[in-house]
Amino acid sequence: MRACQISILVIFGMLCTSGTVAQTDSTSHSVDTPREALERALQYTGFNEIQNLLESEDYYGVEVITFKDSTIPFLTDQVYNRRVWRISVVNVHLDGPNWLRETVEAQIPKNFKVIIDSTKGFFVKAYSEYEGFDPQLAPEPPAAHAEKRLKRDKFAAFCDTPPPVSLFGALGRAAGSDPLSAKELVVYLVTDKDQNLTWQVIGRGIAPSYPWLGGPHPDPENDPMLYMFNRARSIVDARSGTLVGVSNQPLPEQR
Repeated sequence: MRACQISILVIFGMLCTSGTVAQTDSTSHSVDTPREALERALQYTGFNEIQNLLESEDYYGVEVITFKDSTIPFLTDQVYNRRVWRISVVNVHLDGPNWLRETVEAQIPKNFKVIIDSTKGFFVKAYSEYEGFDPQLAPEPPAAHAEKRLKRDKFAAFCDTPPPVSLFGALGRAAGSDPLSAKELVVYLVTDKDQNLTWQVIGRGIAPSYPWLGGPHPDPENDPMLYMFNRARSIVDARSGTLVGVSNQPLPEQR
């Protein structure tokens, strides 16, 4: 896999492609080559709006792996041990028209990985990895633990068609997850039982969300429970771009 260190300026916007949920549009198909995997990833993420990644391997790396992630609530069994494509793009700098310049300039660059199913071509997840060390950056909870916390937000299915709002369009509306300052991001594209299609954007390693609970902002240096609250999940409608809500659930497992 080739993945050189670069800087990519991502301008948020709507990715205007036609698309509906998997249950209503049978556009799923196998993804057989690295180029097809990259093209599929670009359709979901919106990278093709800002960089012609197809012209140079310096921007990305593509490899096929066996998926071993057991943290996707309600849907882990559908993808665990499946053959998937992992597309990597490094040192991504995010930008948006409504963000403060000083915040954009001070952001932590993201190393993104996008997971695409090889058999049906659906978007499994995208995530960034923090290269430093933070003892308060707790692992994502196992699926069974997360499902207990997300009974009202149950994921019903993956989406096998790129929606009108791209991943980066959704990040531009997910201020609650603080995508610029978050040390890591985890993103899902899922439907619920009512066929609502949403981006689920989890910001990890952000300013604690205690104020939502009615308490004071803590002193991070002296709070052993910080790892439970330095995260937020923004829910963005993948068709309209509307912010549906923000939650700090699912919380990680208690230490």
